[in-house]
Amino acid sequence: LHASFSLHSFCDFSAHAVRALQGHSWPGNVRELENRVRRAVIMADGSLVTPEDLELSAMMEIETHRGLKEAREEVEREMVLQALQRHSGKITAAAIDLGISRPTFYELMEKLGIQKAERE
Repeated sequence: LHASFSLHSFCDFSAHAVRALQGHSWPGNVRELENRVRRAVIMADGSLVTPEDLELSAMMEIETHRGLKEAREEVEREMVLQALQRHSGKITAAAIDLGISRPTFYELMEKLGIQKAERE
């Protein structure tokens, strides 16, 4: 982690934050990890990043209290939103990125309640 982010020179990670990073499954891949760390470094109160700054302490607690359906939908929602963000809201490109058809992507957006305003 230290070598991967140039932001590390501005702050340090608490032992709990490192454990939270290592223990998280990162369903959104490396981009999710990078975005989470960047946001935490910016939002940290001091020079020490905590699990709370990474928004992982609450997430870990929520993950233990939800069912498989809810967990799956949360991962799907996050992946759809990230794909839309990466492709500036272009449905076809986002669908290709996720390896699904455009109609399936639209169905997934409807199932997850993702509206046009959330994409922009």
